[in-house]
Amino acid sequence: MKTATRNALGRLRINGAILRSLAVAATAVFATAAGAAQAPAAGATAAGANPDDLLVVVNREDATVTLFNSRGAFLNLIQTLPTGKGPREAAVTPDGKRAYVSNKDDGTLTVIDLAGPSVAATVQDPALKDPEGLTVSPDGKKLYVALSSRDVIAVLSTADHRVLKEISTGGKQPMRLIMAPDGKTLYVSNDQSRSVAIIETKNDALATTLNVGQQPRGLALSPDGSLLAVVNTGWDTVTFIDTKKRALEETIGVGYAPQRIVFSPDSQFAYVTGRGHGEILVLGLRNGSRRYARSIEIGTQPNGLAISKDGTALFVGDDKDNMMYVIDVRLMRKWTQKPAGKYPDGVTLFTR
Repeated sequence: MKTATRNALGRLRINGAILRSLAVAATAVFATAAGAAQAPAAGATAAGANPDDLLVVVNREDATVTLFNSRGAFLNLIQTLPTGKGPREAAVTPDGKRAYVSNKDDGTLTVIDLAGPSVAATVQDPALKDPEGLTVSPDGKKLYVALSSRDVIAVLSTADHRVLKEISTGGKQPMRLIMAPDGKTLYVSNDQSRSVAIIETKNDALATTLNVGQQPRGLALSPDGSLLAVVNTGWDTVTFIDTKKRALEETIGVGYAPQRIVFSPDSQFAYVTGRGHGEILVLGLRNGSRRYARSIEIGTQPNGLAISKDGTALFVGDDKDNMMYVIDVRLMRKWTQKPAGKYPDGVTLFTR
């Protein structure tokens, strides 16, 4: 069974490469179609993010977090603040007042007061070993943190930052997590178990795990929460999961060393950072079809990724160029760029 699975996924990698080659010939046609789907209303300004959008960029090697105000194609630097050692990911509270940063190398969390902005606190607890992905519950009361070396999710109170509970992920080395829009379900990628954990937040308990591909990392939910996309970095694939049925639907081949993924607001496309070849991989999802469509060359090692609320701009953190790139989705090309810190990793966009 394992051999058959590996062979099938090996074919997916080959098919992904073939699709990539075929897509080059159709680039102009696809760009026109995507432009039509994403075009702004007449009279709209050069678009992208809401002027009040906040982009939070975690710089791993600098041990800093950089805050940008995004205004259309432009990123305006607000401030760069210190974090703990080896920061990985950031999460913003639903009210936009605070951001949390996971510091894997020293087992701490940095709390950012976004009104300042300033560092409000550093959360230190012996239980917080190797924190990675994190997210805040929709009511803002609980913070969920993946502890990669302990194979659990720590649940903290945002009021006093006490650890309230620990939840087994049913796998090894949880890395990234994402909350369903209704806040009832938490999804966790187990990097060393080829699985995704499904946690029900009513009781903060593990419901089940689903087997996906090798080194599952990036996670994204369609806007309505019906479809979960999982990036399998080790197999160069993306797995799609029906969240209602809690069942795998399809796995498709993409580019080399994929990392993170986001859906377009209309769920017609998904975008993946292809760290291996310096590209954004565009997946077409129209009419239930899921296929590699084309790529957008960008930087050297794109990693972190976020998308504007209207779907016209992609924000890409390149961990080799130490740069934040903005991509115009309608034209399928780089829009602008702004220096970040060393090794920008997690990228989070908060829309007020």
